Amino acid sequence: MRRVRPELVMLALTLAFALFALGHFALSRPAGDHAATVAAARGGEAEAPEKLDLNTATEEELCALPGIGEVKAAAIVRYRAAHGPFESMEALDDVPGIGEATIEGLLWYAEVN
Repeated sequence: MRRVRPELVMLALTLAFALFALGHFALSRPAGDHAATVAAARGGEAEAPEKLDLNTATEEELCALPGIGEVKAAAIVRYRAAHGPFESMEALDDVPGIGEATIEGLLWYAEVN
């Protein structure tokens, strides 16, 4: 049987961990945050992106949000018409088809005024 060199095993484990950590870091940041990161790295001030108000947004505007397609946008508008404006982002949980993960993904891009 062929003997495996310990330093190669350690190198493989180190690379695997590094790739895992990079993947986790990349996936945990919102997609639109790249410009802010670059500006901050260069010592500049990054403007916060303007958030979309869910109580006044049209279906078309809602479709532009991450995780919201035509079906969810229509459901939000229907729910808002039937029940009035949202009092908080968490109130979106009452909309059929919208769950905790969707709401969490919208926190960077939308708000309730």
